[in-house]
Amino acid sequence: MKRTAIYLRVSTDKQAQEGDSIPAQRDALRKYVKEHNYILVGEYLDDGISGTKEDRAEFQRMMEDVKRGLIELILVTKLDRIHRSLRNFLNMQDTLDKYNCDWLAIWEPMYDSSTPQGRMIINTMMNLAQFEAEQTGQRIRQVFQYKREKGEVLSGKVPCGLKIENKHLVADENFENAKKIFEHYREHGNLRKTVDYAISIGVMLGSSGIKKMLKNERYRPFVGADLFDDVQMLFSKNIKYNTYRTYIFTGLVVCAECGGKLGGHTRSHELQYYRCLRHFNKGNAISPCGNSGTIGERVIERYLLEHVKEMLTEYLFQKQQDKPKDNSKRIATLQKKMGKLKDLYLNDLINLEEYKKDKQNYEKEIASLQTPVQRDFSAHEAVLQMNLEEFYPALTQEQKRAFWRSIISKITFSKDRKIEVFFL
Repeated sequence: MKRTAIYLRVSTDKQAQEGDSIPAQRDALRKYVKEHNYILVGEYLDDGISGTKEDRAEFQRMMEDVKRGLIELILVTKLDRIHRSLRNFLNMQDTLDKYNCDWLAIWEPMYDSSTPQGRMIINTMMNLAQFEAEQTGQRIRQVFQYKREKGEVLSGKVPCGLKIENKHLVADENFENAKKIFEHYREHGNLRKTVDYAISIGVMLGSSGIKKMLKNERYRPFVGADLFDDVQMLFSKNIKYNTYRTYIFTGLVVCAECGGKLGGHTRSHELQYYRCLRHFNKGNAISPCGNSGTIGERVIERYLLEHVKEMLTEYLFQKQQDKPKDNSKRIATLQKKMGKLKDLYLNDLINLEEYKKDKQNYEKEIASLQTPVQRDFSAHEAVLQMNLEEFYPALTQEQKRAFWRSIISKITFSKDRKIEVFFL
């Protein structure tokens, strides 16, 4: 009995209405598993995501389970549920071949990935699916462009001070307040002061709301091009004014439990700390995290300053002992892909331009694997020579951010408050 996974995907409400809904797919696939006495080891659902994208979360999770040897067969209802891009499909097929995993579209039994003839049919249909997806995208872009040229609104949401009349944006009774906010920011160049001013005239928006407002292109014809462009120029020059605080470790510190970023926050107007966004975001029911801990910025700084030289010494020693990475398997895979690419071209499944472009990319990657780049550890070694007790306190917040990012790739924080540092 085969260990089987079912993969479900729908990208639009229209697809759901036309019989491709998630419940319809799930019922059909579960019934097929039961009728064939397969072992159902997992269900993987990507809802509202295009099949042209390869970085679908549940699809990637399924492929990782394939690599772990947990899945022998993948079931989908139709070919285009799993991919609508020929190139992404070929990448998937390479992985399935490597780990001895088959796939089957139960509503389209003519596809058989185990025979050359079946694969040729699949490749042809993938080309058609990709062409259809590209044509649909092009038609949508053309419709949007037509609406823009006609001055029509593309969505039901309108900015503060504007309203929709006869499918067009027009100024409403609150527009003068919106324009005053633009003028205030041009005069002061300070987002915090502009937020305070907006609240004082009855526009109850926070810093992110005011920032989005000042950057919204739909205001240009109403406030005037000169005023709008002046505001954009100030944004590009006065980045430091557009944030209340600089958090040293934003983007570096990561939750050890879920892999998500820890967000920076401030307590009592002074103490800056970090906490897992996935845990504290109550609306995130898809990926809840059990890490409810918080960690102060000063705690991280103190830990690094006390231990960074010891950790760096061990890290550099390990790097010196590391053997050169064996890239032979990856090179062989790329060479195999180049052979398949040639077959695609000879069978008129891709044009000459696509063939040359992909072949050049494969050759470039092979060349880089055959000549590994030498790592530069000069920044790490320089830290070992520093007197951090004198050097570090003299840095600004921005300089501290840059300093740690020159040697550290990430810092993990677990629910049992364990800190682990990973170097570049």
